[in-house]
Amino acid sequence: MSVAQAAGSRDESTAIPLPTGKVRILLDTDAGNYFDDQFALAYAALSREALSIESIYAAPFVNRHAVNPGSGVEQSYDAIRRVVEALNRSHESAALKDIPVLKGAGKWLQPTGRPERTAAATDIIKRVLSDSADDLYVVAIGAATNVATALMLEPDLARRAKVVWLGGTPHHFPSAEEYNLRQDPVAARVLFDSGVRLMHVPAPGLAENLRTTRNELQARLASGAALGKHLLELIDQRSPVPQPSDETSRTLPIWDMAPIAWLVQPDWVGSAVVDSPRINDELEWRRDENRHGIRVAIRILRDEVFTDFFRKMRIGTG
Repeated sequence: MSVAQAAGSRDESTAIPLPTGKVRILLDTDAGNYFDDQFALAYAALSREALSIESIYAAPFVNRHAVNPGSGVEQSYDAIRRVVEALNRSHESAALKDIPVLKGAGKWLQPTGRPERTAAATDIIKRVLSDSADDLYVVAIGAATNVATALMLEPDLARRAKVVWLGGTPHHFPSAEEYNLRQDPVAARVLFDSGVRLMHVPAPGLAENLRTTRNELQARLASGAALGKHLLELIDQRSPVPQPSDETSRTLPIWDMAPIAWLVQPDWVGSAVVDSPRINDELEWRRDENRHGIRVAIRILRDEVFTDFFRKMRIGTG
């Protein structure tokens, strides 16, 4: 059964609600991993009519830039600070002044034992539990380690929090395996098993449709002063495979903008409410009709998202 066919199998009141009006977000990002996190952070900051960033968390990752999760956290922290500095220099109306940037877990979660209480997890717990307003969303665009840590440390968080996570695959794919999920599968299972109100944004087959080219980015961002120049530089610095400058027709996925786009305008990222799937030991989806409902993204309007992002990059530059 497809996601579309499964839609409606659960009462939508049990799942994360569609955002309405201006919302507040806690952004958890492995910004040192790839350049798309920095685009997502910039897009969120520039979308002041829809979003207000209250905290930013550095998430772990491992790739050719980081040999272990702890190194990944440090690189994510530095990458976040550089984007914030560039944003503050070129977009005064969207400046992120006095916004805390906190470090998360330097180790992947384990199936047993209590996780480390990090600055990021502590802040998530404090902010979610201290404010009963319904406009706070925890947005995770890397491995789910920091959010899952908070859920494990404070079980009451599952009842109070609203989480948007980019990772894994569409539920009809044979395998759930994808970079964010594969790095910390224990954390991913916590998200899907905890009962937290969850918006799942698959990466392959969904977020990867947010594709653009080097030519388009050069044409649209070159006039974006400090922020635009910084984002352009990141394409070569943080691409998984360095791209020759003459390969201007090759498309680049800006995956991590998808969760931000859903919060800015839910109509641009269509979704359905389905039974929360299980993730088995082979990292495969297993449907269970007795599970709680979650929301999952099933389509994305690429042109609307990029048009909005590029328009906001032009406004308020100096």
